[in-house]
Amino acid sequence: MESRLKYTEDKFYDMEDDFMDFFHSCDPFLAFRIAQFLDRFLKVVPNNQNITQIRAGVVRYEGKSIFFAVEIVKIPGLLMSLSDIDLINADEYLDLMNMNYYIKTNEENPYYVNPNSLLNV
Repeated sequence: MESRLKYTEDKFYDMEDDFMDFFHSCDPFLAFRIAQFLDRFLKVVPNNQNITQIRAGVVRYEGKSIFFAVEIVKIPGLLMSLSDIDLINADEYLDLMNMNYYIKTNEENPYYVNPNSLLNV
């Protein structure tokens, strides 16, 4: 069996089959919005004592907030792996946010670099 080239740029994570199945089963425009969000804001997940971590996220789609949770497998020294993703409700998102298990955006994320700030150097 021949393998296909998946990426042409540096990867911050690997994606497992269950994770990809979600994107094949939902609305393609919603899948694109979630994929953009993950690609932009899920660059680094802090280390902790757990190998598997859950991170919640939210995107706006067709005037609604769409909440989701991503399961991440992170073994020290290896590329982190996105193993599963599922839609969740607002209460579950808020619970994960209160436990600080959510994907931080822009200024909330210590690893985020604003591209406009690079123009002022």
